[in-house]
Amino acid sequence: MRTAQGVTGRQGTYASPGRVGRYAVFVAHGLSVEVTVAGSHTELPGVLPGIAASIRTLAFRTAS
Repeated sequence: MRTAQGVTGRQGTYASPGRVGRYAVFVAHGLSVEVTVAGSHTELPGVLPGIAASIRTLAFRTAS
């Protein structure tokens, strides 16, 4: 997974009884961001495209 700014992250999935989830982790400029989403097997797949689009908007700025 990569942000629009070009920061590469790691992503993965997990499952527990009745729930599934995804996570993404990004590290840049001494900062880290973790995104975790979870839902039922039926509801999560429908919202993943919007979540991925939102994750791509993450921006890391350096202190000025």
